[in-house]
Amino acid sequence: MILDIGLIIWGIGSIFQIIIMIRSNIRLRRYVKNHVISMENPIAEEIIDIVQNELLFEKIEVAVLPEFVSPAIIGIKQPILIISEKYCFSRQELKLVCEHEINHYIKGDLILMAIINIVSCIQWWNPVIHFLKEELILALELSNDFQIIENQSDAEKIEYAELILKIAKEKEYFKTIDRSFVTCFVGKNKTNLKTRIDYILKKNKKKKSVVYIINILMISVMLLSVFWVPEATHPIDPDKQENSIEMSPQNTYFLKKREGYQIFVNNKLWGEVKEIPDGLENIPIRKSVRH
Repeated sequence: MILDIGLIIWGIGSIFQIIIMIRSNIRLRRYVKNHVISMENPIAEEIIDIVQNELLFEKIEVAVLPEFVSPAIIGIKQPILIISEKYCFSRQELKLVCEHEINHYIKGDLILMAIINIVSCIQWWNPVIHFLKEELILALELSNDFQIIENQSDAEKIEYAELILKIAKEKEYFKTIDRSFVTCFVGKNKTNLKTRIDYILKKNKKKKSVVYIINILMISVMLLSVFWVPEATHPIDPDKQENSIEMSPQNTYFLKKREGYQIFVNNKLWGEVKEIPDGLENIPIRKSVRH
């Protein structure tokens, strides 16, 4: 009964979490769509010029939001680049922002974010999954940072780190982003922010392979957790083990009586029950012979 109740609570909780996730994605996309600007707008024109001519990426829409939000990208099929109108980016800063977010789209990180969110909804009760989600988001950001700073000079790396801090100081936080299929240039986790800055300023080429390994391991663990949950084992007390027996279809059978069943183990009467206990349905049942 306890197991059944637990499974029911798990199922209801998972459905509830998935509904919230779907609503968050719909609300965020509608809001962003309402702020998509035309190509004649100077901001959009400059971004499109950078994206198409410098980054060689053809399809993109630009949404300019009135809040201090982190640059981000949304849309698995049709990407929308999100920019705040309150930030005054230079062309070089705008290029770095666009390159970072478009790399997320090209590498399929938005699809991965969808998978991460679905797994965390199913395993809503599991703190390990939520920890892995944060670590995986960090790994995706580090992977992107590596691509951008790989061929940069030390001065350019410092400028890139300053850009991240500039956005982090002013940005507001959208709660709906938590469950949305979106990647942000700067997230809400301050520890992740510090890790990224340290990584950029103390970059080592060997770290690239480490990021990939972390990605693979965390994705594997999260996906495995959906289909497999380890069962707790309870060792038998040594004092009770002497009086315990192992029942199997090979050494045990039930003898049907008028009321209930007799249990025979190794052809010896072991006890009586009114109903067959759970977990012993595979034990054979014999009928008593009347003389």
